[in-house]
Amino acid sequence: MDNYIYAEIRLAGYNASNPILVESKIEINAGEAGLIAGPSGSGKTVFLFSITGVLKHFFNGVVEGRVDIGGLNPLSYHDYISLPGKLGFLMQDPERQIIYPTPLDEVVALLEARGYSYEEARRKASNILESLGLLGKANEHVENLSGGEKKRLAITLSIVHDPGIILLDEPSASLDPEGINFIRKLIIERKNKGCSILLTEHKKGYFIDVVDKNYLLIKQRIIPLNEIDVLDYEKPPPCKNGGTLAGEVILGTRGLDIGYGKPLVRNINIYVRRGEVVALVGPNGSGKSTLLKTLAGFLKPLGGEIVKRNIRMFYKPQNPDLVFIHSSVEKEVRDVARRTGLMAEDIISMFPWFQSVKNLHPLRLSHGQRRWLSLLISYAYGKDLLLLDEPTTGLDYTLYNNLVKTISELKRNRSMIISTHDPRLLADVADRVYVVRNNYVVEEEKCRVVESMYREIGVTP
Repeated sequence: MDNYIYAEIRLAGYNASNPILVESKIEINAGEAGLIAGPSGSGKTVFLFSITGVLKHFFNGVVEGRVDIGGLNPLSYHDYISLPGKLGFLMQDPERQIIYPTPLDEVVALLEARGYSYEEARRKASNILESLGLLGKANEHVENLSGGEKKRLAITLSIVHDPGIILLDEPSASLDPEGINFIRKLIIERKNKGCSILLTEHKKGYFIDVVDKNYLLIKQRIIPLNEIDVLDYEKPPPCKNGGTLAGEVILGTRGLDIGYGKPLVRNINIYVRRGEVVALVGPNGSGKSTLLKTLAGFLKPLGGEIVKRNIRMFYKPQNPDLVFIHSSVEKEVRDVARRTGLMAEDIISMFPWFQSVKNLHPLRLSHGQRRWLSLLISYAYGKDLLLLDEPTTGLDYTLYNNLVKTISELKRNRSMIISTHDPRLLADVADRVYVVRNNYVVEEEKCRVVESMYREIGVTP
């Protein structure tokens, strides 16, 4: 069976004088899954772009070495244009993979490209969207989908042609526990069919029991991990329910209805005290981001009211790219410092890659680097209240711990409302938890929610 991945990269990067990867080798056979871990910005996505020919032929980068993807050499242009027929590739950012304005348009166009008639494509597309829970949003503009719904759509688009080789770049990012469990089952199912699968992932504990080979990208090289190394993955933190806080209420809602034209969530009654971290959890598309946007003033309430003191708040959207306005990282940092009164050097000291990327456009950074930069911008502007939408997506283990530390320090004089699918973050920083489900919001005990999320993912906390 020709479902295999072999790559031996001597050098890869956007130019030969400044390589991102050197001397890296992987081999995934039919019926196997491999996982590449590594720090944010280390080059995991660049490696996937290298072995698929995207870096060389689309970005005009440099790749030296040998690549064999199921009998094709993507470094040859002839094989590169033939590769999509046998390969499924999920990108880290679903926005970069979705082209058409609605989910129905997207799936129909892809099926037509695969040879289906328009009528057949529409029928099949409806079945696919129904299986994703997106049939009710088939004609909704994709910008109104949640990040997780976009991710589910992108995953399905990647495998709708039943490829024998699958590449998944940070598949758990933005997905709710049910979606992560779907990815786990997908890997097992496709392995049993003889597919070869390669994924990059920061939350490797979610997949440790379903992959066969583990690699680490560190200091420009991909190295295999032995069993002892693999077992040393980040353990879920212990959970302790928060105590009673005495701070004043700085923001609350009374009978709030939110949505786009028609109510998505009704009769919301929540509050946040000064110095408190409140978490919002719930399925993809349940309305968490819509609630944050409404609290921030980007969407008008459909009913009820928002009651707040004279506070300075900042909303960090799920897509980190939406907060960038300048053409370089350095301009971004110095403008934020000028506008907020912070010292630029203080912000720079919190961004570990600054010297190597300061002249790059923010969109050229890795997903984790962009996420961290957007968090620093949020920290600078949100003097009283931060509204953070999926802040841990794309963060490696070190950056995650830095985020937890930063949140713990900021709690002394700021409040936060955090929308998240990450049970680690709930256990580590949340004082209280609201669950959004079935069009309503209810407060639930934190540790019970954490345990429920791990169970739904399919791993033991």
